[in-house]
Amino acid sequence: MGKRLIAAMVACLAVAGCGSDEKKTNGDEYSLTVFAYDAVTGAPIASADLAKGLVLYEGADKTQPTVLDTTLAGAVIFKDVPADYAHGNKLYPILANIAGYLPYQGYVSFSTNDNNFNNGSGDTVTGLPRDDLFAQVGNIYLFPVSFQTPSYTFTVMYGGLPVPNAVVEFDPARGTVTTDTDGSDVIWAADGHVQALSATTNASGKVTFAGSSLALGVTYKVTVLPVAFGGVQLSQNSPGNVAVGTAINDQVIPLTDLAPGTVNHGLYATNVTDANGTIAGDGALVITFNVPVVLNANNGGFAAAQAGTNGVLNTPSAIAVLTADGLTLKLTPNWLTPPTTFTPPSTVTYSGGSVSVQTYPADAIAVFGTVTTATGNAISGVVTIKAP
Repeated sequence: MGKRLIAAMVACLAVAGCGSDEKKTNGDEYSLTVFAYDAVTGAPIASADLAKGLVLYEGADKTQPTVLDTTLAGAVIFKDVPADYAHGNKLYPILANIAGYLPYQGYVSFSTNDNNFNNGSGDTVTGLPRDDLFAQVGNIYLFPVSFQTPSYTFTVMYGGLPVPNAVVEFDPARGTVTTDTDGSDVIWAADGHVQALSATTNASGKVTFAGSSLALGVTYKVTVLPVAFGGVQLSQNSPGNVAVGTAINDQVIPLTDLAPGTVNHGLYATNVTDANGTIAGDGALVITFNVPVVLNANNGGFAAAQAGTNGVLNTPSAIAVLTADGLTLKLTPNWLTPPTTFTPPSTVTYSGGSVSVQTYPADAIAVFGTVTTATGNAISGVVTIKAP
């Protein structure tokens, strides 16, 4: 029965109509047989209770069903319901107020895909007369008042860490009328009068919506609004739907970042100076990041190699200096003997080395080959130098 309650969208019961030699107009009528069940136990609800507590509204007119069969539990029938051909623009609210069960509201629509009666092509198919019975069956599920509506807790995460101060929306999954897709002709509980909710995650990235504020059997759309975390702009990849009463009530919502560098906790280089350019003889390479970083062990592990000069590099061969705000990294060659001669093109090439986003100090990210610029290009470690 869980599948029947996965969606809380309004159901449109599409009927393939057929006719006879009698006159067929847009004023034809249908019958709707309703089977009603306890949403927890699956047991049919007493037909006599349905006949008194189930109502179909046709505009301002209110229609109550009759018992389909005194020997058949949970079955009633609405007779003479107006129907449309092809268009299906008649939509009728169906409400239930049954003792012992929570109030229920859904919608039904009747239509026929038989266009023959509209285009004058006749009332037969291959010369055979057609029947004149227009009918549909719908199943509804009512929750008992004794059923405890669960609370729903969501933990918002990014990169394995909880995200605080994220606004989580828990809204009824409103939508257009849709044809039932699971083959069971369920008339889903409507959501038109259900309250939309909003809450902010705590320091643990958690937010809870109390069961007392939720409508049992209704599907809610859970959405996390864009939020900045660790200097990275985050967003939810796609909203998820939660059917209250049947869905898991403790869920994790992963976020993704909106900036370049998705695989690196949102890290990318906003500016790289002197790469592949002609500069003075210090051979410096300056990289500016979008979020604060820290150097990993051993000065970040950067190395340098020179070509086209008579200079000799020391050990370590590169010096890495990070500004106090963690945003700008400057690499310079560690000369044991500074160069005095230069054979163009003379270069210093930086390699190795890694940094970590301050929010994720345990995750080392290689600067060369992994971190990219804002346009997605790899950072070049080659600096062209000339005599000062």
